[in-house]
Amino acid sequence: MNQYSSNNYYLFDKVLYLLLFLIASCLTVYYTTNTKVIVGSLMVISICFITLWRLLSNIKKVVFDTHHITILHLFSGKKVSIQYSRIQEIQHIFYYPVFSRNTIIYNDIDGRPKKLKIRALVPNGEYLEFINWSRSMNKEMNFTFLPSDSTLKQAYSKTLNPVKRDSQGSTKTYD
Repeated sequence: MNQYSSNNYYLFDKVLYLLLFLIASCLTVYYTTNTKVIVGSLMVISICFITLWRLLSNIKKVVFDTHHITILHLFSGKKVSIQYSRIQEIQHIFYYPVFSRNTIIYNDIDGRPKKLKIRALVPNGEYLEFINWSRSMNKEMNFTFLPSDSTLKQAYSKTLNPVKRDSQGSTKTYD
C-alpha cells in the first residue's frame, strides 16, 4: 500500500512575517513617547498575538492510511480521523512554478462540510497514481484542478475519456 502524507507547514512563512511585524511594534512601543502611537502599537501587538495563536493552532500533518485519514495538530497534539467515505472532493491547485496545494473537502461527524488545505500530496507526475489509489478507497470522490487549463487536468480527462481507434484508423472518444 502506498502511504501518502502532507502538511500545511507553509503557514510558518506567515508566522515569520507576523513575528517581524510583532518585533517592529514592540520596538515602536519601547522607543516612542507619543501616547497615541503606543496605544496603536499595543493594539497591533495584541492582534499579532491572536493571529499568531490561530496560525500555530492550524498547523497540521496529514497521513493517508489504509482505512482513514489522520490529521495530527502539531502544537496541540490533537488527532482527528476522517473516513474515506466522508470525502467529497479533492482539489489540486497548481501555482506555477513554486508549489501545488490540495484542498480536501469532507463532511465532519455532524455532516457539515469542512476544508483541509495542505501541500500537494504527491508531485504532479505521480498524481494520476494517487487518484487511482483514492478511487479505490472512495469511488464517489470527485477531483478538480485549478487552473482549469492545467496539463494535469488534461491528463486526468484522458483517463476518464479514453481515445480509441476504429477499424478505419480514426479516433473516437468514448464516455
